[in-house]
Amino acid sequence: MSVADQGDALEGDLLGDDPVATWDVVAAAARDAFREPGALDRTVELSYGESTATHYCAQMTADAAVHAWDLARAIGADERIPKPLVDFSVREVAPYAADLEESGLFAAPVEPPAGADAQARLLALLGREP
Repeated sequence: MSVADQGDALEGDLLGDDPVATWDVVAAAARDAFREPGALDRTVELSYGESTATHYCAQMTADAAVHAWDLARAIGADERIPKPLVDFSVREVAPYAADLEESGLFAAPVEPPAGADAQARLLALLGREP
C-alpha cells in the first residue's frame, strides 16, 4: 500500500483512550511484519519515497534508541544507551544526519563536547545536548 493509498487514515488522534494498548497492538503488528519470510528483502514506500525494508528497519531502530534517551532524560531515568546500539545508530545516522534538519523534524546538529563518547556524538548529530 502506498502513502497516497493511506489518504487521511493516519491523521488525527490514533491513540484513542488507551495509548498503551494501542502501542502494544501496533508494535506487535510491526514485529509480525518484520518476521515474515523475505520481509527485509522488500521495498517500502515512505513519505519521502521508496526505501528498502532493511534501511527502514535500521532507521526505526536508531530512532527508537534516541527517543528512549529522550524519554529517560525527561523522567530522570538512566540515560545510557547500550554501546552496540549506539555504534549501530551512529553508523546508520551519520551519512544523512546533516540533512535531517531540512525535514523540519530535527534540530540542527550541535557540536559534541570535547572528548565526547559515542553516545554523546550520536545525540549531537541529532541536535541534542548530551
